[in-house]
This record gives sequence, C-alpha cells and structure tokens, in this order.
Amino acid sequence: MLLLLLACKPPVEPSAAVDPPDPSLLLVRFTEARGGDKLVSRKSVRIEGVVTGPDSEALFTEVGTSGGHYRMDTQVRGKPFVVACDGDTGWTWQGISPVLMDPIEQRAACSSVDLWAPIEGELRSMGAERVAGHDAWRVDVEEMGQPARSFWFDQDSYLMVARAWRVGGVQVREDLLDWQDQEGILMPSTVVSAQSGLSFEKRSVTWDVEDLPEFSMPDAW
Repeated sequence: MLLLLLACKPPVEPSAAVDPPDPSLLLVRFTEARGGDKLVSRKSVRIEGVVTGPDSEALFTEVGTSGGHYRMDTQVRGKPFVVACDGDTGWTWQGISPVLMDPIEQRAACSSVDLWAPIEGELRSMGAERVAGHDAWRVDVEEMGQPARSFWFDQDSYLMVARAWRVGGVQVREDLLDWQDQEGILMPSTVVSAQSGLSFEKRSVTWDVEDLPEFSMPDAW
C-alpha cells in the first residue's frame, strides 16, 4: 500500500476483560480462518483494484510471492509510483530515481499480511481492545529490537481487522474490511487508511501467476 503516505494514531478502546489466547495460537487460527492449506500452498498472487482518496482516484496492481517478494504499481498525483521488495531490499520510485527504504519502512511496506506474508518476531499479547467496530485481540510484534507492529484480530472470526506500525516516529494504521472468498481463500476486499481515508478496493484476485514483475531495484530507470 502507499504506506509512506499514511500517518495516524489508531483510535482504539479497551474491550471487555477476557483472557486472551496465546498469540502463536491466534496466528494459527488466523491462517486457518483464511483457508489453511489452500492459502499456504499458493506461490504468488496478483491483485488489481482502485485506490480512492478525498480528491483522487487511480488504478493499482499488487503482486506478492510466498518467497517474500512484493510490488505495488499505482499513481500519485498523476505520476507513476512503485513500492517493491525483493525479499532483502525495499525501494520506491516516483518518476526520477529509485530510492532505498530504511529497514522499518521496508518491514511495513513489504509485510503484506493481507496477501499471506507470515507475521514473524517476538509476539506479545496485549489483551482485548475495541477497534474498527470489532471486539478484537491485539498482538504486538517486535523484530530485532525494532519498534513493535500491532495487529488486531476479531474475537469471533479470528480475521485481522486492523494493523499498525511506526514510520519516522509516527504511527500509521490500516483497517482491513469485508473479507471475501477468493477461490477458497479469504481476502479483505478493501483496505482503508484510518486517518487519510485512502481506500484500496481490490476488484480482481489471481493466484499462482506466472508473469511476475521485476522486484529488484534497478540501477537506473
């Protein structure tokens, strides 16, 4: 997503006091709720849709692989915009020269858990909270001493309803809405920035695509 453009503090509320499940078990249930073996057996996916803002609209294409590769192509203010990761390096491009991401930006931009990238790191259960209209379990993740990312899972369906992270000292959050069946695998049909209101509507999902784009950062464009 256009993660580098979205910034907010997620408005969350305490939920009723309930003993939270073990965070590792919660992630297993999340994978099972999405499709289990059908999800983990997929090698790649292409998603096409429309991103809509307060005064703009553009097409976007996302491609991800089970090997940790990710790329999104869209337009920002009428200019081509690319966010990509080759598994090791993350970069962006907006019409001039490609720019390397720092490790925190890369982790946020390329950990596309709504595709199927695993949530890895030290897991901490943060209890129950009310977020995006759901009673949810919150799990925080810390990786290599980096600031924690947060994920909220619906207490009944175990589907992820929101995620948040820090970029440049500012917290950003996205809400994952309206999970729908795509060939036996659940995918959020819309992802919304909690502050800016940018909405990514996913209109087409194709699994195991063969014509993959370039994920590595070019020397020049």
